[in-house]
Amino acid sequence: EHMESAYWLCRVLGKLWVKQAPFLEDILLAALQPLIDEHKPKFVMGRLVVERLSLGKRPPTFGNVKTFRTRLDDVIVVDLDVDWVSHYAEFLLASYIPVLRKHIPTLRVKDFVVHAKMRVQLNLIPNLLALKDISFSFLERPQIDMYIEPIGAGVDVMNIPALSSYIRNILSVVASEPFLWPKNFRLQVAPDPSPALP
Repeated sequence: EHMESAYWLCRVLGKLWVKQAPFLEDILLAALQPLIDEHKPKFVMGRLVVERLSLGKRPPTFGNVKTFRTRLDDVIVVDLDVDWVSHYAEFLLASYIPVLRKHIPTLRVKDFVVHAKMRVQLNLIPNLLALKDISFSFLERPQIDMYIEPIGAGVDVMNIPALSSYIRNILSVVASEPFLWPKNFRLQVAPDPSPALP
């Protein structure tokens, strides 16, 4: 294993971010909704739904990159320090009220600041210079901060000392639990090979 600068990786991600962010938003939306359903506060009426999600214009940046040798030639493992200070990133939560048969905007979340240590595993297609899938894991619980505004209140609840620390702890646990090492989030890149015809 060895440590190296991630400057080159930040440059590549910066070039790809504008075009790839909508694709990542769809993936995050699919992952977030089940977590919100599972951890919805009991006092909230109706179902909470992510009505809008945007990752904004600024990509995450990476600190040091540590690569590991594995026994398999088609597997690459990389540990990354990840920092994200978002720009125009936000998501809007709405509560579905069955009686009204409509979604009522409830909460706006924006201005994300995230620091995390992540492990990325690249699985290659044997005998080809092609990527099969990527797995992402948190090596430890991430540090998360953000602006949280109940719609119409005009106040950031993260400025309320006791409440803000409680929310940060909950967010850190909820956001990382499904992906905390050795659990992971797997992103399929190449389609699974079709079964051979008889």
